[in-house]
Amino acid sequence: MTEYAVRVIVDRVDSPTSTTKVGDYFDVIGSTLVLPPGATFDIYAMNAVFPVLALRLGDFGEENDWLSRKPYICSPDPTENIVMRLDRIPVSEISYLHDGEA
Repeated sequence: MTEYAVRVIVDRVDSPTSTTKVGDYFDVIGSTLVLPPGATFDIYAMNAVFPVLALRLGDFGEENDWLSRKPYICSPDPTENIVMRLDRIPVSEISYLHDGEA
């Protein structure tokens, strides 16, 4: 059985005032949030995603899998306007989790 994670990826930043930029991401594996080594992420944008991720943690079957539609979430800061996409990825494809394994 394949274990999946949710990857939250920044698709757009209208007026960057934080360190978050297009292409930045973090992963949620089960109930654990994981950032790539050395990465940072805007806390307000991250907080906009958490309520949606709580819904994602349940198993609703393929016919009700809203994550397959790759939803977009916007940060609450109207000036910066960080737009993030949610993707499902196999945990085995998260390279920074497996770096250094023999």
